[in-house]
Amino acid sequence: MDSVTSVIIDPCMGQRNPHLGRPTRYVPEVARTPKAPKILSHAARTAREQIAHNLSRAIEGRYPDLAKSAAYRKIEKATGISLSTVQRTVDADTGATVDTLADLAHHLGTTVQALTAQIQPPPSPSSDSSPALLSLRRRRARGP
Repeated sequence: MDSVTSVIIDPCMGQRNPHLGRPTRYVPEVARTPKAPKILSHAARTAREQIAHNLSRAIEGRYPDLAKSAAYRKIEKATGISLSTVQRTVDADTGATVDTLADLAHHLGTTVQALTAQIQPPPSPSSDSSPALLSLRRRRARGP
């Protein structure tokens, strides 16, 4: 009977090169170069923060008695949106897609328009009584 030599091939692609007998690992060229951090415009950062604020308020309104982590898990189970995506969106670390916002809005009982609404800061009383503004008002009141 002839002896047959069998070669065991590792099922993980790129982990072992059996004909050379030594382990090798394939690392694509893209993985070798470090990624530069993405630069966000002020408008993009502001929009992310507004969505995050509105989303966290909607989550608190839907789940007032739950901790954030438990509320995020309920959202994950109900919508299919991953836990990390919900967390990163609420933390304003990433921008959500329209599909994600639509799913979140539907689950939370609100609209995408409400989630993307601009936050109006309360007027500060000190801005009306600033010295420069008072001086300008006096000049206008005196006339030319």
